Amino acid sequence: MEVIEILQNYTWPGNIRELENFVEQLVIMVKQDEISLSDLPERFHKTETENKDLHLQLQGDTLPEILNNVERDIIKEAYKQHKSTRKTAQFLGIPQSTFMRRLKKHGIDTKTNDGE
Repeated sequence: MEVIEILQNYTWPGNIRELENFVEQLVIMVKQDEISLSDLPERFHKTETENKDLHLQLQGDTLPEILNNVERDIIKEAYKQHKSTRKTAQFLGIPQSTFMRRLKKHGIDTKTNDGE
């Protein structure tokens, strides 16, 4: 049942042709009578994880709270990768002064060098 849900939730960017080709591949490649999660390519597992993450983010919060949390997480992750406010602001496409205000807004301490 989980496989069916994953396939239903997949966006199918190639539309019906992609779906037809994928089903044909599964019929040829899968040796069992039933398709399992392990038979699905990695792109389907990634989509499932993303959907679960989004569902967890949406539980019990208002839109402003969700956006605030997402912004905070993006800023933390970007700072971990770039390790300077100038480089991180440039990566995010915002002025350094705006980035500094966002750090303050979210209470992110750059002195720990990991954004925590």
